Amino acid sequence: MWTSILTGPRSDKFRQMLDRHTHQFVDKMAGKLKPFVKAYLGEMEFLQMKDDIAAQIMEELPKHIYHSYDYTAEALKMEDTLCTAMKGLTYLEFEGVLHPVFEEDELKLILVGALLGAMVGVFQLLVMFGGVENETYVIFGDSIDGHLATGCGAESA
Repeated sequence: MWTSILTGPRSDKFRQMLDRHTHQFVDKMAGKLKPFVKAYLGEMEFLQMKDDIAAQIMEELPKHIYHSYDYTAEALKMEDTLCTAMKGLTYLEFEGVLHPVFEEDELKLILVGALLGAMVGVFQLLVMFGGVENETYVIFGDSIDGHLATGCGAESA
């Protein structure tokens, strides 16, 4: 979640919010001395200082954010919320949630399933019928020994 917040497509919104809160925090910390600080530094330098503090926070945040993971999980209770919401879905709605996850790999899943099925089928053929010795099996309309056959175990024509 934090990776998405810090580097995702809307990370600029987070940066703006961080800048705004940092500016407010610095103003609050300066308190009654703020006019004196502004007079000493100058208006632009004071503003630049707040921007620099926000930039340093943004730079350091990814290095330390992991400390907040447990708190964030507890405060947001995302796991409980998602679990409750998922349990309330019908089978069709649940499939609608999962389908986009597998959609891009759907063809791969089908092909791998077909390949595994074919391999298990050949293995089963070999195990159950003891191999292809002296027998002719029809596979895709052609027998294994290259002669056309009328069925499994039939003599070649």
